[in-house]
Amino acid sequence: MPLLVQFALAALLFYLVNWIGKHSSAYGYLQLSLFVHSDQAPAFNFILKTFTPSVFIILLATGCYALKIDKFVSGIWLVAVYYFGFRLLYNLLLGRALLLDWASLLSQTVVGIGAAYFAYIHLIVPRRPLFPDLNTIGNQLWIVVALFLYAAFNSVRSVRTSDDSSARRKKRYITSRFSSLRASYGDLITEHFSKRYMELVAYAILVNETFNRPWLARALEHAVFPWHSRTIGPMQVRTSARLSDRESVHIGVCKLNECFESSEQEMHGKTSTLYEVIRMAVAKYNRDELYVREVLQVLHVLWAQVATEYRTDFERMYAPGSFVGRPNSGGSP
Repeated sequence: MPLLVQFALAALLFYLVNWIGKHSSAYGYLQLSLFVHSDQAPAFNFILKTFTPSVFIILLATGCYALKIDKFVSGIWLVAVYYFGFRLLYNLLLGRALLLDWASLLSQTVVGIGAAYFAYIHLIVPRRPLFPDLNTIGNQLWIVVALFLYAAFNSVRSVRTSDDSSARRKKRYITSRFSSLRASYGDLITEHFSKRYMELVAYAILVNETFNRPWLARALEHAVFPWHSRTIGPMQVRTSARLSDRESVHIGVCKLNECFESSEQEMHGKTSTLYEVIRMAVAKYNRDELYVREVLQVLHVLWAQVATEYRTDFERMYAPGSFVGRPNSGGSP
């Protein structure tokens, strides 16, 4: 099989696994994210991420034999090697190395490549075992494939894995992102907000946005702007002109400051919690409910574990009366 075709099939397999995973969240599929989630179905996740390449090349080889294009079967197991390499490179290019569970990733890679090579040598090359025999419907290969497909669409419940290592990885990643963002944009953020808690909300938005839109994705957005993209930069601001990253952040923090001012004015004369005001301001910045929830989760990790110098500003944020509204209390625009 030509090398270029193997690369293309590996890329196709990568996106296919992601698509299956995205539509299998109800069955316990665990996606890479900033937040700590219990692995409700470790067996399901391991099977899906490890053995999909083996099933994929078996089905491809079966199709090639059926279409009489046997030459494409030679070396087809290498698709699994390129798949795992592509998967690793993708996460590294997006700056997510600190979020990866390297022990799990290594075991999936070793077992997955080994299984693909075994399938190639013992099932694909001999060719005959690939086709189900009507006289022996209990063919072992097709039982294995059927079990895999069952596992891919049904939750395999097992003992829940510990959240401790996942929490440590998330904290390391958020700490690294916060330090980098403060070094790059700290002056802009401090300049635009009169209250410290507003500053950390801006950092929470930046951490969340740069995770969802890492540098590579932003570079592509910048390249196709404004034809195929209307938002740009680390804070994903909507604009009609090309902006540098600092210009994007400047516009973003100005907009966020206006959201805070508007929220504080709406709460004038009312006694509420600081949490309500922050949530209201973030919702004005971006009304998507999932977005608001993610920013608030990042904010909690920041003040509680990472930027602990802000902790006193947030410890009573849920307490009634932690915010007393007054007009025109925001910082300078």
